[in-house]
This record gives sequence, C-alpha cells and structure tokens, in this order.
Amino acid sequence: MSDRIKYKQHLLRAISHPSFTFVFEPLDSYWRIRATSGMSRELLEFTGDGFLLRCVLRMIYWRWPSYPAAFITQMAHLLVSNLCFCSILLRTRVVKYAITTAGELKSAADTFEAYVGAYFRQRGEEQLDRWICANFGSLAENLVPICYEEYRLPRPAKMSSTRKRHVDDDEARRSKRYKLSVFTDRTNTLGHST
Repeated sequence: MSDRIKYKQHLLRAISHPSFTFVFEPLDSYWRIRATSGMSRELLEFTGDGFLLRCVLRMIYWRWPSYPAAFITQMAHLLVSNLCFCSILLRTRVVKYAITTAGELKSAADTFEAYVGAYFRQRGEEQLDRWICANFGSLAENLVPICYEEYRLPRPAKMSSTRKRHVDDDEARRSKRYKLSVFTDRTNTLGHST
C-alpha cells in the first residue's frame, strides 16, 4: 500500500476521533453572500486555498523543524486537500448529506476554501492565522507523528526508469542469445547427423 493511501487513512481516523474539534466562526452576511456567488466566490476560494497552505506549512515547520522538507510538504498538502475539507465539513455537520461523487467532493471543498477566504477578508491575516492554528493544530498533532513513523520505515530501493530499461534490455539480449544458441546447437546437430 502506498504512503499516500496510508496517510489518507490516518487523516480520516484523526478527523473521526472524538477528541477532534473544529469551530466555524460566524461571518457577516455580506461575506456569507459573497462566499456563495459567482466570480467573487472563485476569488475567495483562491485566497482561502493559498492562505490555508501557507499557514499549515508554517505551522508544521515550526512544530517539527527537524522533519525533512519533502515530508512537511506532503503533510501540508494532505491537510489542505479536498478530502480533509470534506471530512471536516461532514464531521462538523456543516454538510449533512453523503458526498458520493468527485464533483460533490470538489464543490464541498470549494465551499470550505471560500469560507476561509471570506474569513480572511472580514477579519484579516492575523486572525486567520490564529483560527487555522487553533483548528488544524490538534489535527496535525494527531496526524503528523504517526505518518512520520511510517515515512521513516525502510523502503525497498526503487529502480530508475533508465536503469530498469537497461535491465530489461539485458534480459532480452540474454534470452535472444539463449534461443540463438539452442537453435545453433540444433542445426549443428542436424547437420552432423546427415
């Protein structure tokens, strides 16, 4: 099983754990309307997504500075994924129906991002940083150390595609040589017996 799948399973377990809480603070009606309509919603989604990634990356790096950059990036992208957003929306009962298609997943995640963008526009960057750390902090505390233990496990060495091609070519050549030598042996044997 790949690391990505394992990490997603750990994420879903962490969100469904009874200790996990997430608080959506109310927004002014102006921002609620903007977060649900047309072009302004797309801008809010873009803003929300960008701020979420920046804040979560910084939060993970400050908490675990000795972890490899590649791992920190993987964890940040996991926490700022459509799967994470939809799981939070379902867990907090903001979304009360089962999300069954990729389109529904994307739509629910976009709603989450638009909320974050609207939160930033209404309350500012400092408040948004606090809100993200308060809500994603406990999730990261439960998720990152578990995933890091799996990240550190020894893995079988991966063969580069170039190296694999050379190995395959060598095996093909050996196979052809074998077939050729068998064929040559048979023809020589046939030639001597006549």
